[in-house]
Amino acid sequence: MRAYKFRIYPSQKQVMRLDKQLALCCETYNMLLEIKKTAYKEQNKSLGRRDLYALLVQLKKDKLELNNIHSQVLQNCADRLDKAFKNFFRRMKEKQAGKRVQAGFPRFKQFTKSFTFPQSGFQFVRSNAGTHRLMLSKLGSIPIVVHREVEGTVKTLTIKRSASGKWHAIFACEVREGSRTHPFPERVVGVDVGLEHFAALSNGLLIANPRHFAKSGERLKRVQQRLSRKVKGSGSRKKVRFCVARVHERVVNQRMDFLHKASKILTQSYGAIAIENLNVRGLLAKS
Repeated sequence: MRAYKFRIYPSQKQVMRLDKQLALCCETYNMLLEIKKTAYKEQNKSLGRRDLYALLVQLKKDKLELNNIHSQVLQNCADRLDKAFKNFFRRMKEKQAGKRVQAGFPRFKQFTKSFTFPQSGFQFVRSNAGTHRLMLSKLGSIPIVVHREVEGTVKTLTIKRSASGKWHAIFACEVREGSRTHPFPERVVGVDVGLEHFAALSNGLLIANPRHFAKSGERLKRVQQRLSRKVKGSGSRKKVRFCVARVHERVVNQRMDFLHKASKILTQSYGAIAIENLNVRGLLAKS
């Protein structure tokens, strides 16, 4: 499976619809969670994924706004809840086996950042001018920047809103494994990740630590000071909050760009890479 992430540019009306769908998906998740907890508490009955699907039919009759969302998007809310409970029970078993993990019982959500079309409800459209548009059910046609070709078979589409207010479309694709041969299969190197340097190679080469967060520290400090002076709930505070999110987003993008470039150089230069597997918790316990 491979994921392709593209930037989309919805109009103001489409942004309102997208925000509304996120709010409704969050509300649907919370309603299903409440019903599931009540059923177990009062009837000692555990509702499965199929039971949650059946509940969606009644919820759509009680809350007509849910009819403005694609049916599979609502089913994905049930899938997420079912997966949350499965992960909870899995962690409970690990905890009983002696592992230091937190079970984390599923909680009610205050907001949702994304919703998913599991199979259908979306389509790529290429115009005569060469631009791309993404057709979404109940939302319309949205411009999308496709900066690289999508390979494989598209399985799911996730629409996600970042903290800075940007919207992205993420395609999960099933791709066949290629039969590429490495240009230097005989080269072997060991990598030791550190603090002073990002990594030290066994052949003596050092990869410097770019320290992106430290370089953005002064700007982040100024913006956070502006945020602390704003009145909670005001429009100006919301604007400055987006400024703080953009600074953090820039740091994340710089880190991802650095990691991708460094990993590409290593994988193209060496046929085998060995990395030390440290038990950090064990070292801390001994110290």
